Amino acid sequence: MKTLFLLFLTIITSSYHSFSQNTVIENPIHGGTTSPYVKITQLELRDTTTVLHFRVTYRPGWWINVSSSETHIKNSTGGEGHYVQKAEGINLDEKHTMDESGVHQYTLYFPALEKGTEKIDFLEEQWKIYDIHLTASPVSTSPIPEALLGNWIRTDGSNEWVYGFDKDKLIMDGQVFPIHAVNVQNSKGEITYKANGITNSLYYQKNKDGKIGIGKTPNSLELFSQTLTNSPDYSLDNDEFFQEPIFQKDSATYKGYLKGYHPKMGMTGKVYLNNILTRDQEGYEVIIKSDGTFHAKFPMIYPEQAFIRILGNSHTVYFEPGKTTFEFIDLTTHSMLKYDKSRYQETTGYRFMGDNAKVNTDLEGMSDIQNFDFNYVQSNILDMEKEAYKAYCLDILNKDMEDFNTYVNTHQVSEKARFIMEKFIKFNIYSQIMTYNMYRSSIHRRKNREAKPLERTMLDSSYLSFLRDIDLNSPSNLVATNFDGLVNRVMYSNIIRGQEFSNPYENLEAEMNKNEIPLTEEQRSAIKSISEASSYDELDSTLKSNKPVTDPLFSAHKTLITILQLSNSHQKITDRLEKSLGIKEGLFADCMLSKEIYAKSKSTYTPYSNEEEKVIPSLFENRFIADYFLETNQDFKKEIASIEEKNKSAEGYHINEIPEVNADQLFETMMAQFKGKVVYVDFWATWCGPCISGIKQIAPLKEEMKDEDVVFVYITDQSSPEKLWNFKVPGIKGEHFRVNNDQWNILSQKFQISGIPHYVLVDKDGKVVRNNFRISNAETKKLIEEHLN
Repeated sequence: MKTLFLLFLTIITSSYHSFSQNTVIENPIHGGTTSPYVKITQLELRDTTTVLHFRVTYRPGWWINVSSSETHIKNSTGGEGHYVQKAEGINLDEKHTMDESGVHQYTLYFPALEKGTEKIDFLEEQWKIYDIHLTASPVSTSPIPEALLGNWIRTDGSNEWVYGFDKDKLIMDGQVFPIHAVNVQNSKGEITYKANGITNSLYYQKNKDGKIGIGKTPNSLELFSQTLTNSPDYSLDNDEFFQEPIFQKDSATYKGYLKGYHPKMGMTGKVYLNNILTRDQEGYEVIIKSDGTFHAKFPMIYPEQAFIRILGNSHTVYFEPGKTTFEFIDLTTHSMLKYDKSRYQETTGYRFMGDNAKVNTDLEGMSDIQNFDFNYVQSNILDMEKEAYKAYCLDILNKDMEDFNTYVNTHQVSEKARFIMEKFIKFNIYSQIMTYNMYRSSIHRRKNREAKPLERTMLDSSYLSFLRDIDLNSPSNLVATNFDGLVNRVMYSNIIRGQEFSNPYENLEAEMNKNEIPLTEEQRSAIKSISEASSYDELDSTLKSNKPVTDPLFSAHKTLITILQLSNSHQKITDRLEKSLGIKEGLFADCMLSKEIYAKSKSTYTPYSNEEEKVIPSLFENRFIADYFLETNQDFKKEIASIEEKNKSAEGYHINEIPEVNADQLFETMMAQFKGKVVYVDFWATWCGPCISGIKQIAPLKEEMKDEDVVFVYITDQSSPEKLWNFKVPGIKGEHFRVNNDQWNILSQKFQISGIPHYVLVDKDGKVVRNNFRISNAETKKLIEEHLN
């Protein structure tokens, strides 16, 4: 019996420790990764341990960490996870700040793998690397000859990407085709593929120099290469500039292919577009199919670069209304461009076909032109006078322009890409110059949490004199995505916000007389005192003291008041821009005004009335902007009507009262009623765009877990207008609290809330187990389930 037991134990043990001798694999091949800046440089298979060596390329001054409760490896086909046991070169569960090199190497140790394991996944909270091969030379399952796999570009000097071959896919003409068969004859062959149900052929012939001839007939082969061709004699064909009008309302199509994709990585991505007329960042879903192809379609009103986020991969892509952009994204590539410029062309994981292909290729090639050193600014800004900081920024502008000119002089860059990049560089630095006070305040708060806020420095017209030298009213500026940011910087500068007081009620009495509105002596006296206020404090005080008299009057004549305020906003913006910066009425002022009056309407959830709409066209120089604003206002009315209808039958939400308790007991008292359940807490506000996006994102998970012992709690403060909050809450299932300013300050200090949304997880016993995390729905579900069991 003892012998049989030992034999049985030996069999079980051998099934888990199949790698009886050490195997070392350099730079193991893997599938897709959500962390292109993380590279496994070596993998060791020992009899009792699996060792992974990492090289991380990350921004200096930023931190990384390895969580012992999250970091694990597992068989790619499924099974239990093997969690990290120890680390060298980094401390588990501690933040490691990247040094100036931006490179850090460390080693992680895991238990041995099960017998028969061929591929593993490396998984942690954010970084995931899939299908890591446990052999140095994995057998290819692709029907395509190995020499043909990859992307092929023209050799005429254009370096245009024309063909791509991956697994059983042919990429051509902005489409992905399944390969039906490959007929290989020595160094040449025929590839048959299906297009719209019809079988077609593509022919190829390999050359000794690594180039390949490819064509649709055996006698029409064109030479292609996988490396760049520098041809001084090449000149761009059909190099068109932007056509007027720049504003054009249409949809853009975004599609492409993800190399290394597996459905377990996720099925969606996001396209984010900044709308310069509304101040919104609009998000649109990218649908990913199981074969790695993806597709999105979204409305646009002018050409611009959008921010793309797909499976941990973030970058920008240029789109135009009415056009289709095809992109190849290599999820297996390691991005080192920010720290190894010389290898940029070899490390980029993006290629483009179809409309905008040349523009996007050029912009991608110049994407690492960025000399602004935030770490330097962070270390020195508190000791820098505004003029010294401005001089630093202008010096950076010169360096960026030197890099830009070097690139365009050594590459065939399209006119559109050249214009976009030059404007982007300049607008970026101009915005940085105007961020002086913001940087100082942020760094001061970080270093001196208990200190008084820094006094803001006046950034006057002399400091901003550089804005006089550029045409900010040119519609072409819209194509540079950070033109929107520059408009915002000026909009909130001393020039617009901090100059002499402008009373929006100055002409109220005259307007009421003009419209023959009868006034009592008491009302006329109140209006007179309000219209004569000479400061914001005096106006605020006068409005409050006359509230009982003016509220009924203002309510009865709301349209007149709103029209007066609209006209005042228009006059204030146009006058101050021209007086201080020499910017005449035009596009720049129109964008600023559109943002301001749109935000006012949205923040109160009050669309402009039909009478108020009649005034809108007279406020704008650009007719498209006026028409677009009226259209969005109509859409807003429909949105509100729809929400009001849904709110009538809304269920699943509850508004809670907040008891008066000591500060140290506030949060615990709020959570007491949820004891025995896991609580997901969301600190948010009605005006916070990312908060609203987060609430929408987690809604499906709430529905999925509605029968579990989990509660979703939403906490906001007085910055969320009560009327708007009451309007929004019925559409957000969960428990709701609206705390006063003192209570918010208590909670902010407890959880170190420096921005929202801010998420907290509380276990069944009322203990805070996670603070300030942002993860996917799948990861959130896993986290909640850990504390449910």
